[in-house]
Amino acid sequence: MRFTFWRGKPVPKAAPRLPAWVTAHTEAFRVDEVGRVGRLTLAQEFRANGGQE
Repeated sequence: MRFTFWRGKPVPKAAPRLPAWVTAHTEAFRVDEVGRVGRLTLAQEFRANGGQE
């Protein structure tokens, strides 16, 4: 038989401290300029849209 009412209430554990970079806001960067990462080359765009400008 266990008498749990004799024990104190369990103490909640503190949340671990996170580094600042984990909680920082993300910065959006433009990808619509020619030559940026994530953008197709002009030849790839031409082929992707079926040869239309």
